[in-house]
Amino acid sequence: MGFDYTQLPSSQEECVSFDKLPAGEYNCCITECEEAVSPNGYEFVKLRASVSEDGPHKGRTMTLTFWTGGKYPESAYKQIGSIMFAACGKGCQLHELVNKIVRLKIRYKDGDEFPKFSGCSRATQQPAVQQPAVQQQPVVQQQPASEAPF
Repeated sequence: MGFDYTQLPSSQEECVSFDKLPAGEYNCCITECEEAVSPNGYEFVKLRASVSEDGPHKGRTMTLTFWTGGKYPESAYKQIGSIMFAACGKGCQLHELVNKIVRLKIRYKDGDEFPKFSGCSRATQQPAVQQPAVQQQPVVQQQPASEAPF
């Protein structure tokens, strides 16, 4: 067999949990956004986000679906718009949301297994922007012109 048992996590904490992410508010990094069509022909926007704040849920992911097709797309457009304004400070294109940090509020309704979008705001803590390291240029000693060889 080719299964490498040395790659297994060394503790339970290192394993990914499949428990529901509790309802609440989380600083999240949006990792994916896509438009798609369901097998029944309804258009939707799928947004995937990863919890970026320190704590027991850091790194957990959630997928939110906004149904833009069908009879009542206005609600989805308002929800997506609120995420865009929280992420970019203005209206933007869907692809511009990727790698933006926002504070998402999620809830569960009627025993749902999957989180529902309940609101959005700017993240309470923006990640520190790392400045690129400045490389020092080597110092080159120049000889005075009078000492230069002919």
